[in-house]
Amino acid sequence: MVAEPLFVDTNILLEATDVARRHHSRATLALERHPALVMSAQVAREYLVVCTRPMKDNGLGLSYRDAADNLAELRAAIRLLSEERPLLPALLSLLEEVPCHGKAIHDAAIVAAMRAHGIHRLLTLNVQHFERFQGHVIVEDLEACDLEGDESSDDQGDTPLLT
Repeated sequence: MVAEPLFVDTNILLEATDVARRHHSRATLALERHPALVMSAQVAREYLVVCTRPMKDNGLGLSYRDAADNLAELRAAIRLLSEERPLLPALLSLLEEVPCHGKAIHDAAIVAAMRAHGIHRLLTLNVQHFERFQGHVIVEDLEACDLEGDESSDDQGDTPLLT
C-alpha cells in the first residue's frame, strides 16, 4: 500500500532543525517516520529565510552554508514538488474562493500548491493559519498527531499520522 503524501509546513522543518524548540523531538520523529513527505519550493525558501535570519530577529542565526546543508539533508527525506504546474492560476483561483490578505496569502500559496499536485494533507503547528481553507485541505496538527511510540503522546484522541 502506498502512503498518502503529507505536505510539510515550514514550521515543522524549523522545529526539527533547532534542538531548543519545544516540538523538536516530535517534528524529528514525524520527518523520520512518514514515508511520503512533500514540500514546495516556497517552503524551502521560507526555511532558508528563517534559518539565516539573526536570532535577535526570531531566526536561527545560521550561515547560508549551514542552512543550505540542513535543507539538503531534509530534502533527502522530503520530495520537492515541481513548480511546473500552474501554481499562480491555482493560487488566484483559491483566492477567489477564500479571500485572503497580507501574510495569509503565503498560506494560500501552500494550499494552492497542494491542490495543483493533488495533495490533501498538511502537517503544521500553525493550524489556525489554515482554518479558512477547511474543505480544501486536511490540516494535521503536529501536537495532536499520534507518532506511534512517541512517549509524549497521550493516546487520547490523537490523529494517526502514519496511515
